[in-house]
Amino acid sequence: MGPPVRDERPAEVRRRELLVIVPARNQESVIAHFVKNIGRSVPQCSVLVVDDASEDGTAIIAENSGASVLSMPCRLGVGASIHGAYKLAYELGYEYAIRISADGQYDTRDVPRMFEALKSGAAPLVIGTRPVTKDARFGRHLRRLSRELFGKCCRWLFGSVIRDPTSNFLGVKREALRILSRSEPLEYPEIEALLVSGQCGGIVSEMPCSVASREYEENFRLGFVVRVMAGLLLQVLQYRRQ
Repeated sequence: MGPPVRDERPAEVRRRELLVIVPARNQESVIAHFVKNIGRSVPQCSVLVVDDASEDGTAIIAENSGASVLSMPCRLGVGASIHGAYKLAYELGYEYAIRISADGQYDTRDVPRMFEALKSGAAPLVIGTRPVTKDARFGRHLRRLSRELFGKCCRWLFGSVIRDPTSNFLGVKREALRILSRSEPLEYPEIEALLVSGQCGGIVSEMPCSVASREYEENFRLGFVVRVMAGLLLQVLQYRRQ
């Protein structure tokens, strides 16, 4: 067995452990509360708000609330925005990065649970799996069926069953950050993260998370299912060409 690999990064960079990435656009009414809640949940983390060319005061309010802000020069979409944040997280030397959207769907109190799952588990990627209740309403019935379909596709594409591949709440380790920082941005960063996990051993861990059911219900439509299924296949082809 050879000598241990020496970490040549400066000491101030090596100390950086967790970066929480918050993509946001026109969220001035909630961003301050969201950033402060993350700080209370995980005091040792850094918060990066990725402002996708907001037309309101999202960037200024986020900065005044204690977050760092990465502002896009024009509206680039969530894929390019998240890719820029991953690249920055890797270059700054962070060991872990957690992405959570600021639209009110996710509970910031789940961030420390995901952080612990990343640190204690072997998986390079941890997904926050949203609950699906079994009732007769069409929206929730469709969501449950689509989950099953997504899971089968992921098993075929990635070799593992993933119950919620479109979750906007996920965490990655540095080994995955390295690959994400060097790849070309895809339209669906959730799918890109799953593809990268395959290069890091193919292990994906899931943890249950809380959601605001009303927001989740409103954002789930049949068109979304069709779009994600088509995007899933196209993104896999594009990533493999890269």
